[in-house]
Amino acid sequence: MRWKAFRMFGALANANNLILFAIVGIFGWSYSVMMPAFARELLHGTSAATILLSANGIGALLGALTVAASAIAPIGVSWC
Repeated sequence: MRWKAFRMFGALANANNLILFAIVGIFGWSYSVMMPAFARELLHGTSAATILLSANGIGALLGALTVAASAIAPIGVSWC
């Protein structure tokens, strides 16, 4: 029962998804590191970094909720 999630991931994952995940993981990380410097130099304030990073988190939450709400289980797979 504990390995059900891993088996389901293995059945649903394909090479394209793993390559896309690797690309986003490598190149998508650097913007959050540079965000405070960007806000300080271009927006002239440290509070702008807080707003930008908060908007990033809110967008991630809304995206995750949207994907979760529209998820359709494959035939023969139950989520519970």
